[in-house]
Amino acid sequence: MIIALYGPDDFRRRQKEKFYIAEFAKKHSGIGVGRFDFSEEGALEKFQNFVKNRSIFEPYKLTVLGSLFEAPEAVLREMAKELKALADVKEITILISEEKTALKELNTVLKKAFSTEKFEYLEGEEWEKFVKSEVKNLSIALSDSAVKFLAQAYQGDTWRLVTEIQKISFLDKKTIEKSDLEKLDIEITPNFWNLLHGLKSRDLKERLISLDGVLDQNEPAAKVFNILAYQWPEKLGDFADYDVAVKSGKMDYEEALVDLII
Repeated sequence: MIIALYGPDDFRRRQKEKFYIAEFAKKHSGIGVGRFDFSEEGALEKFQNFVKNRSIFEPYKLTVLGSLFEAPEAVLREMAKELKALADVKEITILISEEKTALKELNTVLKKAFSTEKFEYLEGEEWEKFVKSEVKNLSIALSDSAVKFLAQAYQGDTWRLVTEIQKISFLDKKTIEKSDLEKLDIEITPNFWNLLHGLKSRDLKERLISLDGVLDQNEPAAKVFNILAYQWPEKLGDFADYDVAVKSGKMDYEEALVDLII
């Protein structure tokens, strides 16, 4: 079974990805979940080994594919064959999450997807509803004018919106008004998020330029590290290892970021 998630709204797409993983873990086992980042060498072989190695005790597998459309053409052709063969295998669920829609090499195969969802940036009433739902999730109260203020300030940037709402949740007020938000200097420089996205580029030069720009923003390295870890689940294991190294005093977060990016 193939599930395809597309669209530029990375936050909402990641949330749906987490939903499918959690549902799978409820029914089966978290051990049966595998992540494969196709921007890295050897991802194809690791994927093939993972789906083939099934036992009678753990027949169900969920594979989460990242950066698949960035893979070399030869890898895409091979993956097209793999996906075609696995599309109707009920024991295997393949979750594809990408910003762009499928490339021509995979178009025919992905037309067989069990479920396809698009995550465009929300607008108008739908965007305001989303803002209200995120506010409600953190059990904080905002006036209608404050909600509209946030919606206008962060239109088309869901990650920044959610980050700011998390900050606002620490305000010790029963109801937060628009005037309260206007007084707070809590907004991260807009360019920060473009630079953060650049840290995940396949181009080393772009990654280094983005890292230099992020550090010039004077944002705490620990904060950048944690935000990037949340946005880059394919490398969650690496982030966890570096986090342990930092907390054990072997390096600081800035050194960990440099290591991860290089």
